[in-house]
Amino acid sequence: MLTLPHLRRRETGLQLAAVPGIPENEAVLNEVDRQIRWYDSNARRTMQLHFRLRTVQIVLAATIPITQIPSSAIGWRLAAGVFGAVIAVCQGFDAMHHYSDHYVAWRATCQQLLRERQLFAAGAGAYQGMEPSSSEALRQLATRATEIEAQEQQKWAADQMKALAPVRK
Repeated sequence: MLTLPHLRRRETGLQLAAVPGIPENEAVLNEVDRQIRWYDSNARRTMQLHFRLRTVQIVLAATIPITQIPSSAIGWRLAAGVFGAVIAVCQGFDAMHHYSDHYVAWRATCQQLLRERQLFAAGAGAYQGMEPSSSEALRQLATRATEIEAQEQQKWAADQMKALAPVRK
């Protein structure tokens, strides 16, 4: 199969640099890296889905008035109806799955975890004066990464409760 360079699908995952002095099989750092990659890949995936659905909606919405120029043809009216239905389905999927909300939340969590990893690797912030390979620094990294993820989960749970709450007048 012939693939042109500008048409290749980009699957560039997040590249995380090794932390000097930390073995490759260090469980805490591997878990933080796994979390970072999960949040990064899911943020990218939901952003792509959101923007693809929105692009389809915009293109079809712009096409509907054009289909009504030759208004006497039933095929054009049928096309306008189908385009409207596809727009509604796209909007429904986007609203139902909250792609844009998930993208923002997951990207923010990914960035917080990345920042924490960078502080850990540099021995800065809460890790100042600690060797990255020390059990104290690794324990601190595990605690702080867990707190970041817990904040994201608490926000998700609060959003779910808000969505389920009855509408008050």
